[in-house]
Amino acid sequence: MLTNLSHAFEGLDWPANDDEHGDKPIYHYLPVKSDSLDANDVRDDIRLNRDRWTVAPTSGVQFNETDDEIAVRSAVFDDRSLIELIGSSEFDTQNLSVELWFRSDQVWDAKYWPGAATLVSKFTSGWASSDWGIIGGSLTDGVNEGRILVGVGPAGGGDVVLASPTGLNDGKYHHWVWTRNQVGENVLFIDGNSVDRAKDNGGSITNARPF
Repeated sequence: MLTNLSHAFEGLDWPANDDEHGDKPIYHYLPVKSDSLDANDVRDDIRLNRDRWTVAPTSGVQFNETDDEIAVRSAVFDDRSLIELIGSSEFDTQNLSVELWFRSDQVWDAKYWPGAATLVSKFTSGWASSDWGIIGGSLTDGVNEGRILVGVGPAGGGDVVLASPTGLNDGKYHHWVWTRNQVGENVLFIDGNSVDRAKDNGGSITNARPF
């Protein structure tokens, strides 16, 4: 499982937490500050591993130790900057959850694929090419719907797309969790609530590309 910091805030009692208790995250990117970690209600269940992967940001990434809304380290991206996790090409599992706190006021008006903004990617070229990714986009081209779209392309099947409600590019922090198991059951959570479910064919979604 890849995760970053969804349990770093006090008072969160979200349905998504139940799914993640059993996933045993293998990697936390942008680790929470120590005082926030003390408030982490599932801290004892999480196995932190910061040794497997190396963070490799491009030149356009700016890191902030805190901001005006959350007391955690964050990364700010320009239009073309990204962070690659070197070593993550070895990530090989069909059971995973991916979660992120994000904030954006970018226009998200393009359909899957490729959408308007790539957020987390293990995409490869072609449909049903054993890949997945999470983007900001729209279900209607040219309309700024501001949705989170999760594309899952298992080998031997067709691509499945999960969609959030609209308006998530409102400049405020939101949180997503996407979970997928080995039989192809997918769930998308936004701000702790389940907003979409889909079933793929259960084929492999692993590949040699890094996050």
